[in-house]
Amino acid sequence: MQRRHDLEKQDLATAMREFVQEFEHSTARIDQILHSEYAHRQGAPDPDIVFDWMDVVFRQSIYAILSTWIDDKTETRSVSIRIALATGETEEAWTHEPMTVPRKYRRATKRI
Repeated sequence: MQRRHDLEKQDLATAMREFVQEFEHSTARIDQILHSEYAHRQGAPDPDIVFDWMDVVFRQSIYAILSTWIDDKTETRSVSIRIALATGETEEAWTHEPMTVPRKYRRATKRI
């Protein structure tokens, strides 16, 4: 599998700029939806809970982007989350392939 920074010769700063711009746009749209009249009639979830999750998504996405630019670290972990705004029901699907890290860096990858 070739990585995006290899295919497009994109530097880390550009990737981070693109991610932050898209994330901020998406967050603003979610905020508009959650505070719309339609959402109030449908019983939308509490915006504070949604934005707590968005903070988690943002932090994990930043870690994922940075780890993609570290050439000797390969791990694939992804989650797909579907949220029904009308009912509040959620559905998750996880996938994971363990990372391989050079021996001298393995202690830094252990869980606390």
